[in-house]
Amino acid sequence: MAIRWVKSSYSDEKGEFEGIVNEYSDAADVKKNISYIKKQYIVSKQISLTNNIWSKLKNTDSYNTKTIEGMQKAMKANREFRDINRILKQFFSGKVKAPIIIKLGDGSYELIAGNTRLMLSRVLGLTPKVQVVDTDW
Repeated sequence: MAIRWVKSSYSDEKGEFEGIVNEYSDAADVKKNISYIKKQYIVSKQISLTNNIWSKLKNTDSYNTKTIEGMQKAMKANREFRDINRILKQFFSGKVKAPIIIKLGDGSYELIAGNTRLMLSRVLGLTPKVQVVDTDW
């Protein structure tokens, strides 16, 4: 299965970016950090997700997901209600939005958007490409 991983527009994932900014910012810095993360996303790089990064990636259970049933169980436990069929259609169309991860100042990585896409990649035995947003947080 040949997949072309595409970068989402910032506005498509705006809520996810705002959530991560709120998590890592003091209230006084939120506006400044929203501007910062947007600029960092614009210059972000797309990479193939290595097993080393994937196995340590925060905010996802995707690395250990092996089956559709496992996906459904993880999504239910995390109160994520996604239409798996809609996302499967992306995969079968050959064009999938790349999940977005941030690289934190300590060198760790955290998923911002695309958990279901990562889980489905794992189930299908695919190496996903991700957008990596570097931060100094």
